[in-house]
Formats: sequence, C-alpha cells, structure tokens
Amino acid sequence: MAGEYSRELSVKVIAGQCRLIEMGYRQGGTAGFGLRRVLVDERGEIKGELKRGDHKSLQTDRVILMPGPDEEVAWVNKMYRWLIEEDLSFREIADRLNESGVATDLDRSWTPSTVRTVLTNEKYIGNNVYNRSSFKLKKLHVDNPPDMWVRKEGAFDGIVPLEFFMTAQEIITARSARLSDEELLDHLKRLYADAGQLSEVLIDQADDMPSAATYRSRFGSLSRAYEMIGYRTDHDHERIALNKRLRALHPEIIERTAAAIADVGGHVQRDPKTDLLTSMTS
Repeated sequence: MAGEYSRELSVKVIAGQCRLIEMGYRQGGTAGFGLRRVLVDERGEIKGELKRGDHKSLQTDRVILMPGPDEEVAWVNKMYRWLIEEDLSFREIADRLNESGVATDLDRSWTPSTVRTVLTNEKYIGNNVYNRSSFKLKKLHVDNPPDMWVRKEGAFDGIVPLEFFMTAQEIITARSARLSDEELLDHLKRLYADAGQLSEVLIDQADDMPSAATYRSRFGSLSRAYEMIGYRTDHDHERIALNKRLRALHPEIIERTAAAIADVGGHVQRDPKTDLLTSMTS
C-alpha cells in the first residue's frame, strides 16, 4: 500500500510540474551560463533575481529564466559563431574560453561537456523542455522518447537567434553521422580503456567524444552500446549474480513444490526437459 501511494504521489507531482512547464515556468536546475533565474509572483510580476542556491519562499511564487549580463550573452553567441563559422570542436571552444579567463556559471573551467550543453540546450532560444528523462522511486535512469517531452516554446526571451541554434544542431548532428558504428564503438572502447568504467557523464565530458545521446540514437540505448564492446555495469553484474543464485535454487524449488503437492494428496508429473509440473488426476 505504501508503495502504491508513493507511485500515485509521484505521478501527481510530475503531472503538476508538467503543467507549470507548459505555463512557461522553470522547474529546478541552474539557469546556465548567460541566463538568470528570476522570481515572479502569482500575477507574473517580477520580484527579483534568485542567486545561486536561493529558493522561492512562497508556494504561489514561480521561477522563470531571463537573459543574464550582456557580457555573458555575448560570449554565448561567440560560442555559436565559433562552431558555425570556424567549425571548432567543443574542446577548441572550451580552450578559447579558458584562455580568455571566462568561467562557467558555476565558476569552473570550461570542458567539452559544458560547451556542448550551451550549444544544444533549447533554453538558449527561450524554450522550456521537461521530462526528457525519468528517475522515479529509485528506479534506473530512463531516457524518455521525444513524444513524452513537455515543451513550451517561447517561454521566455532567448539569447541566441533561432537560425544560429538550428544551424548548430545540424553541424553537431552531421559530425556524429559521419562516424560509422565501428568508429563510434572504437571511441567507447578507448574511453573505457582510459577511465576503467563508462557512464553518461564520462561520455559527455570526454574530449571530442560523441555524445551519449548519439549512442542512444545509433544503438537504441547506452546499455546496448556497452554490451557491444563487452562492458558490463554494476547493475549488469548484480543481475547476473542474482540469476546464478536463482538457477542454483531452481531444482530445490521444483522438488519442494512437488513434495508440497504430494503432502496434500495431489500428484504431479515433471517434464525432464522443461521442469514443467503438470497436475495428474487419479
């Protein structure tokens, strides 16, 4: 009952968050470089900017995104121009930013992963996108198909021209499309050899590595790509160990079941090939 209550509560919470997204309000997460979180009241009037770590204090208040300082907005657009006009890689763009003394919104150095985020996230053209992935009730992370995403276009003022954004997506997609399945898997093998493990975060942070989304698109899932290079996650090892224990217990379970039926006067026939128990009438 407790589990069912938690499930129903989770569904209601997510439904409520999706409704707020469709109304143009932000649901969690940092604003991102070049953007700022702003608090508005129930009438939509701006109350002030939320600093890093700040949260709303009234239940009726909402959070929206707005353009950040002009200098940050200019750097964001430079990143798009470097990609479009100079065909720079994520690593090369990160190096230029770091050499210029520009820090991320979290006051850290730029990496290919943080550059990729700026160049692919729809919030930079003013769109609110939610429910791209799920992680409910301690279940495994699940990437939802696009038809499950909740999107509000024009939720707030974008800071990148739409034509810049769309051109950038075409370039990024084309770069991955040029790689064969074998080349994609070779990249994954090299990362595994260097890091000793694999994860979505490691893939997206690796220098000049295709994104995790590329592997999902090409192979159906990250797990499938892992399987193709012989890598098993901790979850895979746990599942294999559990299956071994169950297989070891299987003969004993069959014997106990047949014995229990016999104790109450029943009779079963066991198929030696399938272990299927069939009730026999006297």
